Formats: sequence, C-alpha cells, structure tokens
Amino acid sequence: MSELLPNRRFGILVAILLLVASLTGFLAQKFPHAPPKTGAQAPTDKEVQEVHLSKAYELLNAGRFAETQKLLRGLLRRNYRDPEILRLLGKSYYAEQRYTEAEEVFRQLVERNELDASALNNLGQTLFKQHRNPEARVFLERALEQDATSPYILLNLSDVLRVLGHEEEARALRQKAQDEINRRLSSSSELSRGEKK
Repeated sequence: MSELLPNRRFGILVAILLLVASLTGFLAQKFPHAPPKTGAQAPTDKEVQEVHLSKAYELLNAGRFAETQKLLRGLLRRNYRDPEILRLLGKSYYAEQRYTEAEEVFRQLVERNELDASALNNLGQTLFKQHRNPEARVFLERALEQDATSPYILLNLSDVLRVLGHEEEARALRQKAQDEINRRLSSSSELSRGEKK
C-alpha cells in the first residue's frame, strides 16, 4: 500500500500539470493577441479589449475586413460597451462597401449618443453612398451642429448638397473646409517651428 501512495501522488501531479497546460492553451486560443503577463496576474478586461482593438485597427488598415469584423464581433459578444468597437466595425463594413451593415452599426452608435458627431457623420456618409441624400443631409447637418469645424463633416455635407442641387451652399462649405484645413496645417507648422527653437 505504501508503494501506491507515491504513484498516486505522481498521477495527481501529472493530472494537475496537464490541466494547467490545457488551460493555458485554451486561454491562448481565446486571447491570441493578448500580451503575455508576468506573474500570476490575469489580464484585465480593459487590457484584453485594448489589445484586440489595436489588432482590429491593424487588420482594418491592411484591408483584412473579414478578420477585422470577426475580431470586433467577438468583442461585442463578450459584452464590451466601448463605442470604438462599433465605430471600427462600421468602418470595416463601409470600407468593404457593405453599406447596409455599416448603416445598421452607425445607427446603433447614434442611438447610444445622438450628439456623437463622428457617428452622425459616418451614418450620413453611409446613407449618401446608398443615394439616400435627403436622409444623409439630416444626419450630416446634425453632425455639423456638434462639430462645426470638422473638415470631414463639411466636405461630406458639401457633397450631399451638391447632389441635391444646392451648389452655392456646397461651394461655401467646401471653402470653409479648405480654410479649416489650412488653419490646422498652419497651427501644426507653427508648433513644429516652435519645437525646433
């Protein structure tokens, strides 16, 4: 009987080691882009989310839309509430010219925060791409109310107004966008000159 006890302990030890190894493999599959942690501390939800968002930006910029969308939908299934997840998912659909899906995502963002200029702009631009110009105008005008100096919003609204036959308004918005771009470039170059001194 005394011979079985060391063998049993060894068996239990082997079972524990196998369990730890399989758990480590499982976690590596669930969080493939998570940075390795030192010590016994597990990554926080925020850390995992930030790593995945960083990877999603990388995939989106590389034009790997299906992978981007899979990663972001996985984050949404984990119940992360960061609007940036939805924003990236919508941009991914938009870049892939899947405007119906992009519209659905951007509408969710607007429903969460109707003062989000970026979401309003993205929704307006998506509607414009679907040739739904009067509706696009409404959202772009709401976006402009929230951020009157955004060149993106100014240019997008200008495009919609031009298509709707409001050439004068469109031209004025284009000029305002160009003035804002020039102002930002001037400020940027002044800052860089100041750093060189």
